[in-house]
Amino acid sequence: MSLLEHLEELRKRLVRACVAIAAGVAVSFLYIDRIVAFVFAPMRRALPPGAKMIYTAPGEAFGLYVNIALLAGTVLAAPFIMFQIWRFIAPALYTNEKKLVIPFVALSSAGVAGGWLFSHYLRR
Repeated sequence: MSLLEHLEELRKRLVRACVAIAAGVAVSFLYIDRIVAFVFAPMRRALPPGAKMIYTAPGEAFGLYVNIALLAGTVLAAPFIMFQIWRFIAPALYTNEKKLVIPFVALSSAGVAGGWLFSHYLRR
């Protein structure tokens, strides 16, 4: 493949990943109240009873919801994004290198999920 063909392939993979993120954001906006409640649950447990969140700028509440939806949409689209990365990189790998990808992805995913669970449920 020439350099331009590689760049065209990269552009195609990036566009697909961005479309997947947009779809994930759309889906996460359907469940935004549940997602916000889940994200803020540790904070609300730490606050005294009856405490409420305040917003110091007019658009801050909407911006918060948009940011959480973007993060949740990216998390929802992450498997498809990783698949697009794999489809871009795989042709350049040897067979023995491709065999090492499965344990790497499994252990990396377990580590990330473990970190999320630790920070959400066990940290005080």
